[in-house]
Amino acid sequence: MRSRGGCLVNVPGAARPASLARVFYLLVIFLLLASCADPRGPSVQPTAGTQTTSTSPPSVYPPSWRTYSDPDYGFSISHPPDFVVWSPIYRDEPTRPLKTIRLAAEEFAPETYADGGIGILVFPKDADDVESWVMKHSYFRAEEDGYFAEPTRLSSTSVAGEPAVEFDVAPASLWRRHHVAFFDGSVAVTIHWWSETPEYGAVVEAIWQDMLPTYRDSKEPVGG
Repeated sequence: MRSRGGCLVNVPGAARPASLARVFYLLVIFLLLASCADPRGPSVQPTAGTQTTSTSPPSVYPPSWRTYSDPDYGFSISHPPDFVVWSPIYRDEPTRPLKTIRLAAEEFAPETYADGGIGILVFPKDADDVESWVMKHSYFRAEEDGYFAEPTRLSSTSVAGEPAVEFDVAPASLWRRHHVAFFDGSVAVTIHWWSETPEYGAVVEAIWQDMLPTYRDSKEPVGG
């Protein structure tokens, strides 16, 4: 804007250098701020409600747990201190396990079948792989013979580094019975949990899950 004869006259483009300088100044500030930003993004500090993870591995089982070592087949497994091991049952029948070991809370065993517990069964190994073995000894009709009634929910897993199969069986009078089967040397082993109620089922299933990593097969020392 210029003065001509005492009048102010607009001159096109006269204010443009000032506007360009302002835009350039803002652009420089923006670039400086962008260069100072952390490329990893904003950091979040833990608060009272923020969960953090630990890199330290948890203990396999509490130090108060006891260890059952089988004198016949050489394996071992740890269990809660309030669980007792029932007297083993031996059978020499084609459709029965060679040995049955039951563990349950002391308040239940051994007078009753218990609200729930853990079972370890030892069978002859007569198949090339564990999944074939489970299916070979399953039955789906009452007139058939076998170890496992109507297995369902089969899935692959491992126990003590050996391939294993998890599955449910028809629970009869129970709410649920869940097995994991695997080979240990010259025998097949299943470790299962059972419960008469969903409420105690959640408790005994959690114990079963904690017990499985403590299994030591017949080739591995207990301290290994």
